[in-house]
Amino acid sequence: MLTSLRDTIKGSRVIGIAFVVIIILAFASFGLSAYLSGGAGEAVAKVNGEEVDQAAAAREYQSQRARLQQMFGGQIPEQFSNTAIYTQAVQSVASRKVVDQLADSLGIGVSDSQLAESIRSTPAFQADGEFDKARYDAVLVANGLTAPGYEAGVRTDLRRIQLVGVLESSAFTTKAEKQLIAKLSGQQREVAWVKLSASALEVESPTEDEIAAHYEQNLSQYMEPEAVKVEYLRLKLADFEAKQAPTADEIEAHFDQTKDRYQTTERRSISHILLELDSDASDEVYEAKREALLALKSQLDSGADFAELAAANSQDVGSAEQGGSLGEFERGALPAAFDEVAFSIEAGVISDVVRTDSGVHLIKVDSIQAPVGKSFDEVRAEVEADLKRVNAEAAFAELSGQLANSAYENSDSLGSVADELNLSLQTSEFFSRSGGSDLAASQAVRAAAFADDVYLNGYNSELIEIEPNQDVVVIRLFEKRPESQKALGEVKDTVVAQLTAQAQTEALAELKSEALAALRESRESMASLAEGQWGELSRAIAKRQGANIDRVVVEAAFSAAAPADGATVYVEAGAPSQAYLVAVERVIDSEPTTAEIDSVVFGADSNVAIDAVNSAASIEINEAAIVKITQ
Repeated sequence: MLTSLRDTIKGSRVIGIAFVVIIILAFASFGLSAYLSGGAGEAVAKVNGEEVDQAAAAREYQSQRARLQQMFGGQIPEQFSNTAIYTQAVQSVASRKVVDQLADSLGIGVSDSQLAESIRSTPAFQADGEFDKARYDAVLVANGLTAPGYEAGVRTDLRRIQLVGVLESSAFTTKAEKQLIAKLSGQQREVAWVKLSASALEVESPTEDEIAAHYEQNLSQYMEPEAVKVEYLRLKLADFEAKQAPTADEIEAHFDQTKDRYQTTERRSISHILLELDSDASDEVYEAKREALLALKSQLDSGADFAELAAANSQDVGSAEQGGSLGEFERGALPAAFDEVAFSIEAGVISDVVRTDSGVHLIKVDSIQAPVGKSFDEVRAEVEADLKRVNAEAAFAELSGQLANSAYENSDSLGSVADELNLSLQTSEFFSRSGGSDLAASQAVRAAAFADDVYLNGYNSELIEIEPNQDVVVIRLFEKRPESQKALGEVKDTVVAQLTAQAQTEALAELKSEALAALRESRESMASLAEGQWGELSRAIAKRQGANIDRVVVEAAFSAAAPADGATVYVEAGAPSQAYLVAVERVIDSEPTTAEIDSVVFGADSNVAIDAVNSAASIEINEAAIVKITQ
């Protein structure tokens, strides 16, 4: 079917453009809306009437949580609520389903063998050029992915590639076709909107019974994690620098040894004449260019003015206008072959022909600014600081090596290591696998503390680099504290905040649903909502790629069906914690200029078509179900 479809499209431009327009208009008959009914057993979303089940969303949710945990060292920040993560997961699954539905309607499929071949050919999953199943599993785990979720994503990507191929075969080439795409891209919509945050709503405080019941039902959320204290020996480069106090003689001797550091660098003003030449040009072409430059050099040797010849002959337009002048440079700033010659000839000398990737050159050094050394008195403070750093780095490196060796040789005692090296043995506060303060702010330290050698066997750790060459430590287990249940009294404020936020979110969902129905039934106006608790009424002309208004408003505006017969179309948008009501009052069709029409190329055309299909699909997010699942 797909081959037949592609052949038909290729045979007719009219059918090709009609095909894409039909797709766009068919999906554009739907609008983005979220319906707030249902419960934990319901679909979490619908895409053009097809349900997104909880299993698919749950897999994506777990993948996203795993990626966040990896990103933030095992502990997901509080601002990433379960509801927000789950909502994003549902939206990702819904977006993939849009592509799947369109591909299904066109008979586009990806076989299991095609999927397997794509995965097997991915370099990240190969060892010695061959697919490695263990490596595949490890890469997925390392990136917080599951095999089913990753493979579903690959399948969708492959179908999308085929889908783009179908669009490509429609060959947008006529001006009428380009005009339609440019017109769609430039369309604007006149919108008004209000918004309301859940946190602004007043709800009844939870009762003591509700607090206790929520605590008992969610005990796993209120655990004191397993934690440890460690004793440690730590070395910081900054401490070594503070202890350094070189004598005046040592400072002066260091200056004598390193005085080249304390002088300006030689700089040269350089001009050139360039004849462009491809890097793979034939010997005959190179010789012709070379002979042309040698003819110019002959004129220069006879007294011709370099600037005049450069202006008339150089193919480096920028410098030719300046008589060939490139400006002033230090050694190493120019291409190697050019640089070597420019810093080997005297001022006023014209070089022989020099070849670089840009072409062939004649080089002239206009002037040379020799290095100028600074006196010891001028740089004494700088020399002293440099010497302190050099001495500190040497002492730090030496003692770090001794610490690593001694900790290994005396693996069952850190106190003896401290005595041997005359270091102070310190003890940390309790910290968990996912976080801590001071020393335990380092993920490397936390990982070492809970590794088997330290946590189970009681050995000293290896030398841990908190900051390479600047901050190192060896640790040893001091005390364990097992995971424990937090008492209700300890977490009551958190429970109250969670119950309050849940009640506010549910109240916002109900309020939004009622307000949207009232707008559509003409029982309310946007102005009257703004006069109530919905906040300020805003108005703007929305552009598809505009940044002048909230992106959520733009997406809602262009996902809505176009107003018919002057009737306003109302839609809602936003996350469960913040709701938008958007009124699409008018569609403003663009009249693209000739330049805009001519600038339409296939890559942009196919993207516009696919973006239109995605943004115009009917995606209904069941926010009430999401809240119940995640609270």
